[in-house]
Amino acid sequence: MKIEDDYRKRNFAPTIYEVPGPKGSTRQERVIQMTKDGFVLLVMGFTGQQAMQIKISYINAFNEMADQLQQISMSYFRNLWDQRLELEKLDATTFMWASFGAKRMVERKRELPGIKSSRARLEEKMQPQLFAVPKDAIAT
Repeated sequence: MKIEDDYRKRNFAPTIYEVPGPKGSTRQERVIQMTKDGFVLLVMGFTGQQAMQIKISYINAFNEMADQLQQISMSYFRNLWDQRLELEKLDATTFMWASFGAKRMVERKRELPGIKSSRARLEEKMQPQLFAVPKDAIAT
């Protein structure tokens, strides 16, 4: 199966190395420098017990990483939901107190923009991001 040129160039780079020989001589040898991704791609095509151990280790490491990311994500969103719940409690409390008189209503009017701003920031953070695209890169 053929590897696309851009992938091959990123992960497999032909290089010439000077190799020391006997009596101070040197010779040039062609070597392929390989990235981690190139190595994994190569090993996935190998057969045998050692190749199988590398494949299994790679899969286990990938699954462990995915579990860690899932835990981080769940903790992050749980924290955001807790913040959102506290914000909604504050909003409801200031709304309730505003009904008790003009002074409380003035306080509510002063607090409301901050509550709305915090709500908007939390809602933005809580939206899943499929692709990281800088906001200035989006044409309006």
